[in-house]
Amino acid sequence: MGEVSWDQETAGAIRPMPLVTRKTNGGTMESRAEIDRRRAHFTDAFNREDLTSLRELCTEDVVMMPSNQPPIIGVDAAIEWWTTGFEAFRSALHVTPREIHIANGWAFDWWDWHVSVVPLRGTVCDVDRGSSFWMWRRQQDHVWRVARAMWKSNSEVPSVWAGGVGYFPNDTFPLM
Repeated sequence: MGEVSWDQETAGAIRPMPLVTRKTNGGTMESRAEIDRRRAHFTDAFNREDLTSLRELCTEDVVMMPSNQPPIIGVDAAIEWWTTGFEAFRSALHVTPREIHIANGWAFDWWDWHVSVVPLRGTVCDVDRGSSFWMWRRQQDHVWRVARAMWKSNSEVPSVWAGGVGYFPNDTFPLM
């Protein structure tokens, strides 16, 4: 099994857990580098609340699946979801890539994240950590765009971006 680390966070259990290294299976170095750039661009756009850039990073038929929420289907719905969150919170997202696998015009991208969330009105700041699994699809214009996105929180009480308890201000997207 090779080297192991010990996971002491799971219900007090101690179990071997393989170390995960930055893997880039399949695809060309150019494709992997482009996906790395696009992911970094997403993080920057999210932190700047740049909806135009976020739209450009997604396919028209993107499906986002946040924890404890219904799927968000289509780029217009994704923009509405982000807009609603940005109207209520300031966030700082940071990502750590874990693995990319590329095959037949698709890239499977696993990365860890942590986000600080500051409400614009009331309540307290929040910090959350979790993992994301994205499927990028190479488009006709040869640009990689997010087609499917799933993420989950590792926190006992996830933040609003990861399906935590609460509501976005306009109650369009309940987070319970």
